[in-house]
Amino acid sequence: MAHGPDDFLTVNEAARILRVSATTVRNWAADGRIEEHRTVGGHRRFRVSDVQRLARIVVPQSKPIILVIDDDPSIRYVLREAFNSVGFEVVEAESGLLGLDALDHRPPALVLLDIMMPGIDGFQVMKYLTQFGVKIPVLAMSALGPRVEERSMELGASGFISKPFDIRELVVTARRVIEQHTVALAAAKRDEA
Repeated sequence: MAHGPDDFLTVNEAARILRVSATTVRNWAADGRIEEHRTVGGHRRFRVSDVQRLARIVVPQSKPIILVIDDDPSIRYVLREAFNSVGFEVVEAESGLLGLDALDHRPPALVLLDIMMPGIDGFQVMKYLTQFGVKIPVLAMSALGPRVEERSMELGASGFISKPFDIRELVVTARRVIEQHTVALAAAKRDEA
């Protein structure tokens, strides 16, 4: 649900936007960093515009990272240029092994994963991700047909892109998958609280 600037948020909603704990939001209210309002029942509420203003200060504005794992340098180039131009940082790996290494350094928002590569192929990369509980969305890519797509989805891919691909459609799909993953993570955290 979209909120207008004069709407109010709960402590947990403000915490999600600010990327901090609910306790931190309460402490910031006590310290005067953010103005709190009380409902008739005594519940804390925060004006959307105040939360957004504070978020611009405290939330890191880093670009989301896309990890491209593909052995074809021309594909990596096209993907790097396309995603850089729409505000993503792109990390490249020319093999499954280097891709797994890259995951250890900075977790990406999404992995674009070629299936057919020498050495550790895309299927094996997805098996490792599952085995080690890595919860990063993966868009599998291949020029091979429906059986590869079916196997990719069985191994946990969030989607499948057929090569050759339309770069605009790929960017739209990537954004949708990242957004769905972000919403699912927020819901999971909300359920834990």
